[in-house]
Amino acid sequence: GGEAIVDEVDSEQVVTDTVVVASLDMMTCQPRHLKFETPFTLTAQENGYLHCAVLFFEVAFTFGPAPVTLSTSPWEPLTHWSQTILYLDHELLISAGQELRGVIGVAPTGQQGRHLLIRLAYTFEGGAVDRVRQEPGHALSDAHAYRLT
Repeated sequence: GGEAIVDEVDSEQVVTDTVVVASLDMMTCQPRHLKFETPFTLTAQENGYLHCAVLFFEVAFTFGPAPVTLSTSPWEPLTHWSQTILYLDHELLISAGQELRGVIGVAPTGQQGRHLLIRLAYTFEGGAVDRVRQEPGHALSDAHAYRLT
């Protein structure tokens, strides 16, 4: 845990699918909607190591003559927002089809509400943790808080 890092992530390094953890309508969104907690399941698309969770956002501008989507996804051209990286305390060896299950919570902090507190809790079964093979039936559960300022 600690600080969330804003940096570029190479899409070739992403080994899981992606999930939407929040969807906000900017026309009706209220400050209370900016605090949320969402369960998630990520499924490995290939064998590899998990070192971090990668967060990104997409904004759809749909009211003009030609709809436009601004994306900070690792699969799209880089923007000045890049991606947000939450480094894990453990290196997880995951195989295609394996799942990482968890909950992510986000809450604005500070006077301007531009700073965020992000909480990430997850459970991982199988593979290896920190290069040590896990016994069948053993699961790693971990939780962290990150500051994004």
